[in-house]
Amino acid sequence: MSNLNRQVLHWTRDIGVKKVYSAAKKLKELNPEVNVEVIDDNLREDNVNDYVKRVDLVVDGLDNWRTRFIVNKACVELGKPFIHAGVHGMYGQLLVIMPGKGPCLQCIIPKPPPETPNPPMLSTTPGILALLEVTEAIKIITGYGKPAVGKMIIYDGYSMSFNEIQVKKRPNCPVCSKIVQGG
Repeated sequence: MSNLNRQVLHWTRDIGVKKVYSAAKKLKELNPEVNVEVIDDNLREDNVNDYVKRVDLVVDGLDNWRTRFIVNKACVELGKPFIHAGVHGMYGQLLVIMPGKGPCLQCIIPKPPPETPNPPMLSTTPGILALLEVTEAIKIITGYGKPAVGKMIIYDGYSMSFNEIQVKKRPNCPVCSKIVQGG
């Protein structure tokens, strides 16, 4: 109930139902032609590669840094694009990770930031960042447009501004430093 205001696929009637099942049901209602595979599992270091290798790209809908770093590493190792977004209050950030073409998440954020239990959140912030992530995913899948590789997009809802920060691969990054640029 505490974050229902920012969950577009989860409604009051879904309280008590696992999000994977609630989301699958709504997606099938929205488009009966879509095939939804429910995976009721937590991502861990020992299973993340099994999941990541089955997809074309990964979109970050995660709520903790530890798991983001695990997914980032798996995506880099498997050569899969990873579209990261993080939100807090009225602030959000977006980074498109394309292994071999730009920095990974750990290049930019070397250590996981401290976790904030129940962070304050304006309900529109995750929606705005999610739409930006989907835009990047469509560009990558279709090849139409230029993905935001090598830049961190910063959203500030308080001042209603977007900023772009150029980011570079860190030569000593423990995750991607051995990947050749341009590949």
